[in-house]
Amino acid sequence: MKTSISFCTLLLTFSFCHSSSAALVLQVGNGTGTTNPVQVSDTIGQSIRIFATNDGVGDNNPFDLNGYGIYFQFGNDGEFGIPTGFVFNSTSAQAVAGGYNNDGNVGFDADSAATADLVAALSGNDANYDFIVSDTNGGFELGVGETTALFDLVFDVLPGTTGTYELNLVAVPDPGVSGITGASDQFNTSPADRAVTILNGSVTINASAVPEPSSLLALGGAAVFSGLLQRRRKQRQATV
Repeated sequence: MKTSISFCTLLLTFSFCHSSSAALVLQVGNGTGTTNPVQVSDTIGQSIRIFATNDGVGDNNPFDLNGYGIYFQFGNDGEFGIPTGFVFNSTSAQAVAGGYNNDGNVGFDADSAATADLVAALSGNDANYDFIVSDTNGGFELGVGETTALFDLVFDVLPGTTGTYELNLVAVPDPGVSGITGASDQFNTSPADRAVTILNGSVTINASAVPEPSSLLALGGAAVFSGLLQRRRKQRQATV
């Protein structure tokens, strides 16, 4: 059984500029680190939602989120690659109806290495990001106080996998650092760059319920009894 992974950073704030622009808040799931994880099961088709909000801090005006390229560290294990027990693929980032995406296509790219420039730009475990999700939607306006769903991160969990796993967004302080794939800037906003606040999240994997032996026997007995009733009905109908 896997043990819970301690949460290192609940809130990470950084800025691409020094203006007093309104903040773009990115939230992973419940946005509470490991305090209130999203509950999922050890089965296929599990998901956690990523949100974006204009909180209006410093500039009580709407702005456009034209594109993003978000780097994820899953499990905070300091290693490249997805933790054992989880399965991601090219369709693991999926559009949400009524959310940010307007064409149904969200980019998902797994990575197995980071460039020297990226490692230098980041610190600690953050340099070892596991995958990148990117998308564009020019002119998508976020009003003050408005929240939109960016995408759902969809994955399969292998049976027997348990524990709590952090899902952290990796902040790249210099969007112009070489070697970064995906969007040219981590967050493309207009009419000006925006300060970015990140509320990281986590998932807790719960074992799927397995029927007790007595329950299985009861279900089997019910099925046999139902079969006998149906057989008797057919026999009566045949003699009428």
